[in-house]
Amino acid sequence: MTATPKPTGKRFSSVNELVKTTSKDPSFKKAFEEDFQSKKIVRMLSAVRAAKGITQSQLAKKIGCGQPRISKIENGTDNQLRIQDLSDYARALDFKLGLNINAKPGKAVDEIKRHAFEIKRRLDQLAELANKDDNIYEGVSDFFGEAFFNMLRIFEKAVGKLPTKKQRDLIDVFTDIGSQSQEACHDKLPAKR
Repeated sequence: MTATPKPTGKRFSSVNELVKTTSKDPSFKKAFEEDFQSKKIVRMLSAVRAAKGITQSQLAKKIGCGQPRISKIENGTDNQLRIQDLSDYARALDFKLGLNINAKPGKAVDEIKRHAFEIKRRLDQLAELANKDDNIYEGVSDFFGEAFFNMLRIFEKAVGKLPTKKQRDLIDVFTDIGSQSQEACHDKLPAKR
């Protein structure tokens, strides 16, 4: 006869957390963790499909295969995935598929710089669109202001995590920038025609 587990009163955010916290068998924990780690991409594909309200059969029809193929993909491991599987899911579920290859995880500063340059590139693209089309000028201009304030808030929250002595001067800088930002965010765009 199996004993009924005692309620702990604790809520777990995932099955993985539950196993890590409650299992007393180290070999089971290790095997579970290895299995869990081997299915990160597969779980993401299944979650995107489910979030869009599409069944495996509907997805199979969109891709042009049978439902058992979709089931095999979603119950397999990441190393069983083919690039074509990822491409099929992206096309059928209308999401962008990206590939990022790095030699090793970068330092936090390098990663932030990389993302900052990508943000700059995308903002430049929006500014070019606004220059070419009066109809989207106002939307792009409004977005620039919104993005600017959001980035300021992100920096302010990060600065708030610094030791108190060191954060005062930086917060003053953000406050000054924030009060002058309305003109600054519109400088990138030409005057409306």
